[in-house]
Amino acid sequence: MANSDNLSILEQVQGYIQTLKKREEELKKYESSLNQKTEELNKKEKSLNDLTESLNRRQRELISKEDEIDKIKREIDTKIKDIDLKEREIQASLKKANELVDENNKLKTQLQDKISKIENDQKNIDILIRDLKDHIKSLIEGKEVTHEEMIPCPNCGTMISKDALICYNCGFDLTAK
Repeated sequence: MANSDNLSILEQVQGYIQTLKKREEELKKYESSLNQKTEELNKKEKSLNDLTESLNRRQRELISKEDEIDKIKREIDTKIKDIDLKEREIQASLKKANELVDENNKLKTQLQDKISKIENDQKNIDILIRDLKDHIKSLIEGKEVTHEEMIPCPNCGTMISKDALICYNCGFDLTAK
């Protein structure tokens, strides 16, 4: 869900950037047009003194437009700063999200390892209980467990029942013979 929000913010940021670029192009065209008009006015002022009032009025308009341009430039600068701040926030959020994902994956792996160990331990315990029950039963029946019924574990050498499926000492799987 956080990735979706981040993508939405990123799309908004990209939209702002595109809008700013279009506005900048329009401003450049407008500025170029204003420069051409200024040149035309200067030529007319030199050749026609009676148009001085008109030229003064147009100069005041140009000053007003320059103020508007300056205002727009300040707004653009403010928006660029806002975009930069949001971009840093997004990057920090993405970094935190990646750290959380990594941490979650580590914990998941640890949990899976512990579950696997518990399952293996439970199997070993079940086998040991069965072997112990068999031993107790043979003791109750008066049978004594002899060394002939015991074999050494091929892995650690501990004496274990010849019918054991795993070594109770090291956990070696005797069924894989």
